[in-house]
Amino acid sequence: MTRKFTKLPEIADGLYPMRAVTKLTGLNPDTIRVWERRYEAVAPDRTSGNARRYSSVQVRRLVMLREAVHRGHSIGDVARLNNSVLEALLTTVDTWDTYSQEGHDISSGMFVQLAEEYLSAIARFDAPRAALILNRAASLLDPLDFALRVVRPVLCEVGERWHRGEMNVTQEHLVSVQMKSLLLPLMRFAISTTNAPRALFATPQGHTHEFGIMIAAVIAGGRGYGTTYIGPDIPVDDLFVAAELFRTDVVILSIVSTMSNIDASVLAGRLEWLATRVQTWLGCPNDHPILPYLTEVRPLHRYEDLDAALAKYRTTVR
Repeated sequence: MTRKFTKLPEIADGLYPMRAVTKLTGLNPDTIRVWERRYEAVAPDRTSGNARRYSSVQVRRLVMLREAVHRGHSIGDVARLNNSVLEALLTTVDTWDTYSQEGHDISSGMFVQLAEEYLSAIARFDAPRAALILNRAASLLDPLDFALRVVRPVLCEVGERWHRGEMNVTQEHLVSVQMKSLLLPLMRFAISTTNAPRALFATPQGHTHEFGIMIAAVIAGGRGYGTTYIGPDIPVDDLFVAAELFRTDVVILSIVSTMSNIDASVLAGRLEWLATRVQTWLGCPNDHPILPYLTEVRPLHRYEDLDAALAKYRTTVR
C-alpha cells in the first residue's frame, strides 16, 4: 500500500513574493525565514530592495517540507534532502503509518515487506531510497524491534545473498554503512535507569564482525543498562583497562568466525583471565570450538538468551 503525496496545485513559472508564498504553502513568514537561515531549506532570489522572491520549484519544496514536518520528521533532517529524495519520502508508505496508528502492533508480514523493499532498493543501487526506508523504520519502531526484527533478518538475508553470488561487494558495504549509521545512535542515546548495571561491548582481537555485538548493545540499552560500545578487534588487556575506566559491571563480547582448536584455547585462556576480574559473557555459535575451554566466561548463543541473562543480572546488581 502506498499513500500518494497530495498533488500540488499548478504553480506557474516565475518568482513569487513572500505574501504569495505564505498563501501557497500555508507557512507563516517567520517559519519560512527560520528554515532559510538556520537550515538552508531554500535560497530565494532578492530584488534590488532586498525583498525575497521564490521560484515555483522553491514553493513546491516548501510545501513538501511542511508536509514532512507534519508527519513527524525533524526540519533539520529533511531540509538536507534534495527534492527527489524528499518527494520519495512523502510517497513512501504506509506500512509505517499503519504501524504508528496501531500502537506499535505490527505484524511479521509488515517486517517482511520492509526487508523486501529495502533489499530491492539496495539491488537497484538506490542508496537514498534504501536509507529512507531504514530511517523511517528506526524513527517509528522500538529500538529492540528495529534491531531484532529489521536489522538482524536483513543482515542474515544479505549474508545468504552474498554466498549465493546475488550481491556484490558494493551492495554489501552499502548495507553495512547504512545499518551501522543507525545502530550507533540507538546505542549512544539509550537512557539507562537509576542504579542500572554498566555493560561494555566489543569483539576480541582478531574478530572484526561487529553487527552481532552492536545489536546486543541495543538490546541492553533497551533494557535500561548503561552501555558503552568500543568497537571490534580489541585486545583483552585493553578490554580490562576499558572495563576499569568505565566502571563496568559486565563485559559482553561476540565472536562469529570459526578458528582452530589451538587459537580457540589461546583466546579462551585470555578471556578466562578477564572473567576472573570482571563478569564476562561471550556470544558465539553453539558449536564454536572455543566452548570446551570456557569455565568462568558465560557463553550465550541467542539474543533471547542474552535478554534473559540481562534481566536476571539486573536483580543481582544494585
